[in-house]
Amino acid sequence: MQIEFTICSQSMLLAYLPQPINEQKQELIWAMADAANELQKVRECVCGMNNIAVFTHEIEYDELKELKIELENIFKNLKPRQINGRIIEIEVNYGGEIGVDLIQMAKAKNISPQELVRLHTQPLYTVFFLGFLPGFAYLGGLDERLYHPRLSSPRKSIKAGSVGIGGSQTGVYPSASPGGWNLIGSTDAVLFDPQKSEPNLLMAGDRLKFIAKEVLV
Repeated sequence: MQIEFTICSQSMLLAYLPQPINEQKQELIWAMADAANELQKVRECVCGMNNIAVFTHEIEYDELKELKIELENIFKNLKPRQINGRIIEIEVNYGGEIGVDLIQMAKAKNISPQELVRLHTQPLYTVFFLGFLPGFAYLGGLDERLYHPRLSSPRKSIKAGSVGIGGSQTGVYPSASPGGWNLIGSTDAVLFDPQKSEPNLLMAGDRLKFIAKEVLV
């Protein structure tokens, strides 16, 4: 597997790993960030899902090109970095007033709502990174049978704690927000609390298990 960094500005390089997204590739992204942060020219690395942005200190364009080549060479010898995160369980009420798309999604998959819930609660998801909203965790591990297109017209407001599926992703909205994911349930868990010393419930490398508290159909 190869990686190619693209110069995006005078102080930033960006690279994507090829599809499909998986945990081993994300571990390579984490390892790339560790290695890049050791370089004197690098100011900060930001890991996304299957991608990484490298921000530099003020350097000349020729130095930026040299850094690009150096990072690509470093990647050739990288070993995936595993993060021994916590295992966190979140109870979910599936269906009902907030999980308004559960029945429709189940019909589209030609399965029962109970089977959809079973498939959703079966994996131990990996937190790849946080983004979009404070405390919003991008998760790896959704069963391919539950992949489902996002809504053609996003909702203007989704309640905090809403659990949804969009494309190949599932997750929990930590705060009220517009959104285009299919809503299948809700949780009382607080994913982001700015009053705490560590405001995020989930961090990159953590494992998340959804627990079905109730299924309303």
